[in-house]
Amino acid sequence: ACQEGDIWEVDTEPSIHDILPDIQDGLENVFPLVVSSGCLVSEDTDATDPFDVTLSAGAYYHDLHAVHTIAAFDTRTANTLIRCFIDGSGPETWDFTADGAQSEIDVANWNSGTSLIGTSVGKYYMGLFLVSEDNVFWISAQEQHNNVAAAIDGVLPSIPPGLALFPRSVAYIYKHGDTAFEPVTSDRWIDVRPLVTGSVAAGPITDHGNLVGLQDVVDHLYALLIDGSRALTGPWAANNDITGVTKLVVDNIQLDGNTINATFGNLTVKPTSGSSLFLGIANVIQILSDDVRIVPGANTDAKLLFIGTTNSGQLLYMEDEDEFRFASLVQATQLKSTVADGTAPLVIASTDVVPNLNADLAVFVISRR
Repeated sequence: ACQEGDIWEVDTEPSIHDILPDIQDGLENVFPLVVSSGCLVSEDTDATDPFDVTLSAGAYYHDLHAVHTIAAFDTRTANTLIRCFIDGSGPETWDFTADGAQSEIDVANWNSGTSLIGTSVGKYYMGLFLVSEDNVFWISAQEQHNNVAAAIDGVLPSIPPGLALFPRSVAYIYKHGDTAFEPVTSDRWIDVRPLVTGSVAAGPITDHGNLVGLQDVVDHLYALLIDGSRALTGPWAANNDITGVTKLVVDNIQLDGNTINATFGNLTVKPTSGSSLFLGIANVIQILSDDVRIVPGANTDAKLLFIGTTNSGQLLYMEDEDEFRFASLVQATQLKSTVADGTAPLVIASTDVVPNLNADLAVFVISRR
């Protein structure tokens, strides 16, 4: 009979020996490739080559146990960038530029699926960077999009055979006609490194573009875009002050600094309700024009009213009589008439005697005789 302390089984090898293959197999399946630190591609700030890049130092793992260490380098100084694209010899036939042949990515072309073709005006493209200990690989974009949001929501370029065990670093969205990289903080740079949650921060490139299932959010169909490429689809009630606007153009009206201009045609300012248009208080109102017109509306007469603190004055143009009428006292240094002989230069309805005026007229009559 068995008693306490009896040995039931003797193992000649550690128990871990049996489960190590299972652990390794699980790691290979769950974590085939993981970046533990760094390995970020970004713009080389040296302006010698506008589209060369810098790779930050870091480390990545195969199967979560085979570590690979990367030292930082610039593709500009080592010509270590390799371009990858599907050439024209047939679908899925990849071509690679020679190692050491160039330092810059190609933003003038994209991969149609069988060859490289030139980018189109107004279109956006998303290329992909892979990294290794010795090289940066640039995979040309394989889709074209109408805007940045659509490119962010697009599919990453497929990875060529033989490069599957090199980790992704960042995706970059380029546009037709680009002559330099966008700032690394813009939404053109997307961090796509295979990371284990909590292992390393995503670095300065932060974006939701590598998330999936966000079609309605990523496209921002409900929001304005900072580049002004999306128009308002309905009335907009700001409900608060809008400050810091240097220029505002609404239809034909442009507000620029302290000037209101018509971008084309005529500029009309009128009240949307009521019958009066009020201008703000100013010491001087200056009209720079050699042709100032007052055009009556429904009435045929035009009225110009001067309102003072005590008295008011009115100038009225009567269209039927073709004459101006002043409703207040008019004082002048001299009144001049250019009518021809035979027409009274002055018509006075009142018969009241005005001594000075009568004397001047008398002298005028005598001189005519």
